[in-house]
Amino acid sequence: MNALFHIETACSLAQVRLRVDIDRRTLQARLATVVEFAQARARLGIGPVVLSRAGYVELPGFIRCPECGGPLAADVFEHNVDTGMPDTFGVHLCCTELQEELAEARATDTVPIWNHNFLPFQWAAINRLATEWLQRNVRVAP
Repeated sequence: MNALFHIETACSLAQVRLRVDIDRRTLQARLATVVEFAQARARLGIGPVVLSRAGYVELPGFIRCPECGGPLAADVFEHNVDTGMPDTFGVHLCCTELQEELAEARATDTVPIWNHNFLPFQWAAINRLATEWLQRNVRVAP
């Protein structure tokens, strides 16, 4: 009985280590994709997306909701007035799986209320990835 407990514990720990390693490698691959895309865009002379005013931008498919895996949109509400570049702390990520809340927020120009927890340890890496992508690819016109 005791040996069975030790085997189950060892298997559980191995699963946790494997999940952490997979998550780390996934994030590294996502960041590498962002860099490769930016380099290809620069090489081909393709400019960033320009918003007519601050607002919502659909994020690319490799930036996903850490809670449900759904696609994300970014609400750009602060930007540098000289460059049009989104501010690091002026971006709010929204999971578009919750379409009703997103549609209401877009219609009323407010921040949506979500059924997600938005725990910092889950969202920190995605926030950083999304902000880096937005700063490379989006400009807000004056």
